Amino acid sequence: MADRIVKVALVAQVTNYLSGMEQARKATQGVGTEAEKARAKLEAQSQAMTSIGTGMVGMGALALVGVGLAVKKFSDFDAAISNVKAATQETTGNMALLRDAALKAGASTVYSATEAAGAIEELGKAGLSTKDILSGGLDAALSLAAAGVSTLLMLRVSLLRR
Repeated sequence: MADRIVKVALVAQVTNYLSGMEQARKATQGVGTEAEKARAKLEAQSQAMTSIGTGMVGMGALALVGVGLAVKKFSDFDAAISNVKAATQETTGNMALLRDAALKAGASTVYSATEAAGAIEELGKAGLSTKDILSGGLDAALSLAAAGVSTLLMLRVSLLRR
């Protein structure tokens, strides 16, 4: 009889063991399924973040180009104003007036402020005073240039006026 009790006890323990293993398999399978779903979601988020990151890099590059162009334009204008200072030997106060006139002309004509500063430089080299430049000389020169009259002819006319 002792064999029979041991045999029954062993069968009961194996049955409990198999039942426990089946529960563990189902639980593990459920965790695996959930992990696969989470992996798929993370991969989709990763692709979305990569796409956003690529877009941000593109926008950053465009912004950098814009800043670079602005710095270049400012540098060119600053160099043109330095040339005006060298050509006219004007005081700081008059240079501020000439600078403002170049900026105003750049905003109100077909020419840029840098080009207007170049015109101021040429007018100064031709002997026009700051007063003459600010009193209509610059406007006249830019109007003539816009009409297609050459700079050389403009300078000759301005010299003949003197």
